[in-house]
Amino acid sequence: MKKKVLVLVLISSVIFLVGCWNYIEMKDRTFVVGVGVDLVEDDLIEVTTQLLKPHEIGVPAAGEPTPDADPVWILSSQGETVFDAVRNFVRQAGRKLFWQYNNVVVFSEEVAREGILPFLDFFVREHELRLGQKLVISKGEAGDIVGAKHGLERIPSMAIVDMLEEEEAMGGIVNVDLFDFLEEVNSKAGAPVVGTVENLEGARLDVEGGAVFKGDQLQGFLDKRETRGRNWVVGRVVSAIIVLEWEEDQKLSVEILRTNSSIEPEFRDGRLVIKVEIETEGNLGEQQTAVDFTKLDRWYSLEKKLVNSIENEIKDIIELAQQEFRADIFGFADEVYRKYPQEWRRIEDEWEDEFASLEVVVDVEAKIRRPFIIRTFPSLD
Repeated sequence: MKKKVLVLVLISSVIFLVGCWNYIEMKDRTFVVGVGVDLVEDDLIEVTTQLLKPHEIGVPAAGEPTPDADPVWILSSQGETVFDAVRNFVRQAGRKLFWQYNNVVVFSEEVAREGILPFLDFFVREHELRLGQKLVISKGEAGDIVGAKHGLERIPSMAIVDMLEEEEAMGGIVNVDLFDFLEEVNSKAGAPVVGTVENLEGARLDVEGGAVFKGDQLQGFLDKRETRGRNWVVGRVVSAIIVLEWEEDQKLSVEILRTNSSIEPEFRDGRLVIKVEIETEGNLGEQQTAVDFTKLDRWYSLEKKLVNSIENEIKDIIELAQQEFRADIFGFADEVYRKYPQEWRRIEDEWEDEFASLEVVVDVEAKIRRPFIIRTFPSLD
């Protein structure tokens, strides 16, 4: 009996030791919350990190002021590969980096034009990293973005995540993580769009627009309107403010509240046609004119203006994608493959040319609610 007890104790000890062989005390970890990747001289890669200072993070007691100390340490390291640069941080930090709480990965425009997958490999392969980290492309050096401050958020990487989510709701950016990007790279269309960030004058971060890829190589950028046009098609406009012009210098703001979109491929006389249907609904949020929109003819005219505005945004970005980028940023190819797998095999190898000359029919239906009158103006016509 004593021997059996001894054996059980030994087995338990071995299991405990094996389970904790790589345990590291929290005080010995250096937490990464944001990272940027740039190319520098001598074919080296520079990795810039936001490292959390745990002793500077905390909620002040009631009545106490928010601490002024910077809660992050900006540190850069260089190497021949991303992994090499990461390991070289030990020389400065004196500890290994801990990646589990990283929020965002920023790649510079230069890195993205080279082809992003070789630089992305470490972030996918490292077991501590999550594929849910946000991915953005910087206009300029990624290190400048990682090192920028934010007036409201003490941890800048969290500010970037918040701005991505808020701007996404307005349709003016593409908010993707590592998993989304890899999925789109490997899709039939193979043309991801990634959010962009820029460090403006005064160290202000601006999160707006999209970076167009063909495969893993950056092709160019979209502005806010072009990005929203793309987002209408793929169903990623959750909310938006659309400014319409009733007459010269008389503007109105419509708040989009709900949107549904669908992409339907079909063959007409042997020719592929894509039908894009958008249904949207919004409220009249502001009018800078004394027009009485409770009158049905004017209300219908206002809805028609909204339809035209959305259609123009969509048609402009479709033309840009077809003629300038020749990149299927809408995922039309995947819809064709799902509905017509045999026909897709026939056109797959020539999809870039097929897409560039593809007929796209856009149909928008828009409803505006809340036609009541607010007596802002002295009289209504």
